[in-house]
Amino acid sequence: MPARTRLRPGLLAHLHLHAGAQRRSQSVGPTAEHRSARRMSRTGQEAILDSLRRTVEGLRWQPSGHWVQYGRQTSYSEAGAASKREHVERMVAASRARTVEAVSGLLNLVMLPMWLLSGVFFASSNFPEAMQPAIHLLPLTALNDGLRAVMLEGTGPSGLAGAWAVLTAWGAITFPAALWLFRWR
Repeated sequence: MPARTRLRPGLLAHLHLHAGAQRRSQSVGPTAEHRSARRMSRTGQEAILDSLRRTVEGLRWQPSGHWVQYGRQTSYSEAGAASKREHVERMVAASRARTVEAVSGLLNLVMLPMWLLSGVFFASSNFPEAMQPAIHLLPLTALNDGLRAVMLEGTGPSGLAGAWAVLTAWGAITFPAALWLFRWR
């Protein structure tokens, strides 16, 4: 939490002081003396809840940053946005996952390791030697290596055979898997 939250009495009491009390409570453990010290009257509980309600009601969210205007700045018209929304809903409905959250979790399960290992953010050569064969079989690694070879070294199409082979293999495996996983109507 930002340091400025400590300057607001409600946030100080309900976030910071409560978190500190909880940490102390966990370090002490649940002794008989400690359990009896935790009891609070109904009036005290109602006062805390009232204070928390007033604190939450007093919060004002002020969106800021680069993505705030994204919805208004994209090139989607009303009809285009509706079409995109409908397409995404049909894809989710066709998948085995039942909710958008489940789809998001499955995508993260696949994409996050690939992003970390493939050289998008960190050089893939920094990972242990034992992991290198698996890393070089990732489609994003092949794509990154191919793009770097073309842009930085001027490699032609014949020099990209390895990258093409990995990407083609992934396409040949995942396309039939997608046909099986999605129930087209």
